[in-house]
Amino acid sequence: MAHLHSLTEKINATTEAVQTEDNSDSRSVTWLLYCLYAAPAVSIYLHLMLPLRTRLLWSSVTPVCAVQQRRHYLVAPGGAVTVSCQVDAYPTSLTFTWALKNDSERSPIQLHSVGREEGLTGHYTLRGVNQKSVEVLCSAQNDVGTQITPCKMTVYTEGRPGPVRNCSVNSHTASGYRVICEAGLPRGTNTQYTLLKGSEERSNSVSGDNNNDDLGNGRGGHASVSPILDKLLRNLTSSSPVFLVSGLRAGREFVLVVRAAGDEGVSPPVVLTAFTLTDNAQTVIGE
Repeated sequence: MAHLHSLTEKINATTEAVQTEDNSDSRSVTWLLYCLYAAPAVSIYLHLMLPLRTRLLWSSVTPVCAVQQRRHYLVAPGGAVTVSCQVDAYPTSLTFTWALKNDSERSPIQLHSVGREEGLTGHYTLRGVNQKSVEVLCSAQNDVGTQITPCKMTVYTEGRPGPVRNCSVNSHTASGYRVICEAGLPRGTNTQYTLLKGSEERSNSVSGDNNNDDLGNGRGGHASVSPILDKLLRNLTSSSPVFLVSGLRAGREFVLVVRAAGDEGVSPPVVLTAFTLTDNAQTVIGE
């Protein structure tokens, strides 16, 4: 804005210098100087400040994938699902092309499309979906050009949930800790997550001054859990794989098992280790 103000002062000064007795000449000079100096700056300023969709109305743009849109779909084995593909583009009269990429295939398979004109959202119905997961790719085309990078969506068939991933155990205190995992593949409905805590063992090496990297690292594994499950003492259930464990004895080590369960079954378990501190109850490590 300061730059625009200085341009205005420059135009006024130049106008006064060339002003004649004829006011129409003065106005002509002012308009000429505005076109030379101010108009380009105003155009750049508005281009930077206005929202994307408003700018698209002022210029022709090849389609690009919209940022906020649905990316995951769930369908019963052998069922059908309609996938939506949203893009930003101008002109908004678009045709969409579709492709599938399965886990076992290196290159996408082009799908037959009628090529009808649609708006900023295209639709395609997949039928007879039996794969565990399949990636759907869509690209749009308008009068300006064809979308360079396709939009990607994933369709999952219903089944038991996948195992949780990238678990970590942190915020250790003398009476508890926090467990955080990422959800597995979204293959079911009404999914709940359970943390099973194993029997306690006394620890002589864990304290606020000595954080053993081999304990509570949260990497997890799929080792045999039958002996562990036989010794489980308690469990916590949550709608997300995040658990705050409290009320434990100080200076103890624990074996944890994290599982997901839904209407379609139970996921493979992930085994973790955790500990409580032997220090004062106010001490916290691993935030």
